[in-house]
Amino acid sequence: MVDFPMNSCFGGSGVGNTKVVVTEAVVDNTTKIASVKQDTFTDFTVTMSKALETATAADFSMVRDDDNQVITVKSASLDATDKTKVKLTVYTSLTDAKTYTVTYTAADEAKTQSSAKVTVTDGTVAAVNITPVEITANKATKIEYQTLDANGVIVSQKGVTKQESKVDVTWDSLLGTMDTDTSEYILYNVGDTAKFTVTYHTYKYDTTTGAELDVITKDFTVTAVKDASVITQYAYTVATSEPYDWAKVTPKQTIALNDEGAAQRTAYFQIKDSKGNDVTKSCEYTVESSDNSVVVADGTVKDGAPLNPVSKGSAYLMIKDGDGKVVSTLPITVGEKRTITTFKLSSPVLNVANTASTNAKETCVYSDITAKDQYGDDIALADLTYDNKTGNHTTAIDPKKDAKTICAYAGNGNKGSESYIIKATDSLGKSMTTSLRVNSIVPTDANPTFSVVFLDENNKVVSSVDTTVAEDANATDAPASKTLKVVVVEKKNGVVTGKTTDSTRGVRSVQVTKNDGTVIAKAVSDASVKITSSPAISDTVMLNGGVGVTGTAVSAVADAITITAREKSTGLSEKHLGVGTYTVVYELINGTKVEKAAASFNVKDTQTAVTAKVKETASSETTLSSVLVDSTGKYVEYYYGSVKVAPADVDFVGVKATYSNGNKNAYVTNVTVKVPVAGNANNKITVTVPVNKTFTTSAAGGWS
Repeated sequence: MVDFPMNSCFGGSGVGNTKVVVTEAVVDNTTKIASVKQDTFTDFTVTMSKALETATAADFSMVRDDDNQVITVKSASLDATDKTKVKLTVYTSLTDAKTYTVTYTAADEAKTQSSAKVTVTDGTVAAVNITPVEITANKATKIEYQTLDANGVIVSQKGVTKQESKVDVTWDSLLGTMDTDTSEYILYNVGDTAKFTVTYHTYKYDTTTGAELDVITKDFTVTAVKDASVITQYAYTVATSEPYDWAKVTPKQTIALNDEGAAQRTAYFQIKDSKGNDVTKSCEYTVESSDNSVVVADGTVKDGAPLNPVSKGSAYLMIKDGDGKVVSTLPITVGEKRTITTFKLSSPVLNVANTASTNAKETCVYSDITAKDQYGDDIALADLTYDNKTGNHTTAIDPKKDAKTICAYAGNGNKGSESYIIKATDSLGKSMTTSLRVNSIVPTDANPTFSVVFLDENNKVVSSVDTTVAEDANATDAPASKTLKVVVVEKKNGVVTGKTTDSTRGVRSVQVTKNDGTVIAKAVSDASVKITSSPAISDTVMLNGGVGVTGTAVSAVADAITITAREKSTGLSEKHLGVGTYTVVYELINGTKVEKAAASFNVKDTQTAVTAKVKETASSETTLSSVLVDSTGKYVEYYYGSVKVAPADVDFVGVKATYSNGNKNAYVTNVTVKVPVAGNANNKITVTVPVNKTFTTSAAGGWS
């Protein structure tokens, strides 16, 4: 079992001996319900006799005892720190003070059931509360009030500036600042306090004295601390690069003896606080190996710890605080050298046309390769070769070991089938083989069909493009463009015969549309490819190349057009395509007949998100640009992932805002800025960042 102390990312050695268990509990199918407690009108905490591994809504049911009315369970989720507790949410607000039975059905073969009863609230307010009462100094934190019944069930919860009719909340703001739009409060120094008073009114009065009856009033002290967060979740894994999406990570704690050089593994960590914020980059803890004769580790939780294998065996990664105290130990194993154990083709049979031009990339038919080691990881290949077993024909195949793919073309009038033995060899010299058959087909169809094909910058047939700019802090040169070359190909007998060069068929138009049907670029027979509108930067399409024309009777299909999804210019990586689906439609003229060929491609963007943290909203500035982007970061800070962007490296592009109060108030929905990728000022991207804050100015004319 591995434990991790509370507050371990925020200085010192944690708070007391409180720990968060982060390993998965062993599943016990005889686990039963111990108790049920209502938290809100729709939320319940179910405490189990033992920890669960998973919990779903289907595992639980609820009925009202007096009439057996079934209450549908909307969702069930395990507590992040205590897996004996399950949060149940139902669709119906339960406030009738009646008794309900909650039943859990175990996953064992017998479907063992256990139950517990709970009497729900009647909604009568008996107490008030303020949450949280500790906030991080100099950090805007939402303060909420709660009204509760006699058993602590939350009757209502709202921001302190969004009070319901029966509630009054006042606060002492001498040491702090309240954002009335968001109920976010700032105390600037550790130790500063603020008094909040919550009053719940009944609006019932004594007929004799006129005094209000059963009023509930309570004072609360909110205190600023170094950091009010606590760690509730963390994960770690060893990999060749930092995980992009931890939700999709299968944790690994094993490295191999030959994980060196380009194959070196690093231990990466993800840590979240009690509010679900990723605070990994705030952790200043170091990582060391418990046994340098097995593995050497030298790094940090924040940046990851490179691992150097020495010998087979087991050790621990020791997490140390600033005082050198070990606050956690994480198991790590060094195993045998990686060697290939799995080798297969996505398509063991490929069909090609015998009339296709040899080595014409758009006619290439691919079979992708899966090569894995004994640990289930992809393994690099030192060599990828083939042996032509039949040798009767000259069908060409082109193995690419780094791309892990095989391209097959036909051509030269060959027909029939050929068999190949494909051999993959790893860095240790171990080889595995598999078979590939290429069928060379004679296309006899007199009525061909036409298809649109997309090729990437490596001339491989693809269906998508990722506009992400690589996070290489050392890169000063322009990263490779992300492009799609678009060609129309002819198919006969189900196989591609080549690019369309039939002189009776010409291009009348080519257009690119977004998934909502908006035409964003179009070429017609009397003009070169051009932009037909001026969309926002994230939606711009750049089409390079043109369509050869002779009046309205185009003599032949011109060479491919190129869609540039991403390119770099003057230090800025421009992303011309937003995330989504795009369709390319060709109109082909065949005498008086118009034929169409169309296909769609997807754009994804796995770029790390950029967020804005608003520090101050009141100023004497006259323009929003001077507040939203300030070289000192006085008003707004920007973060690339969890790493703060240097204020001087942020460039203002535009803002979406709504003005009021004589232009003195500006509600900023979002701001568009240019920020460096992973701190590399030579490589910036344009991003639109949500803000959703009201900024005020004391300037006489308001915001200009």
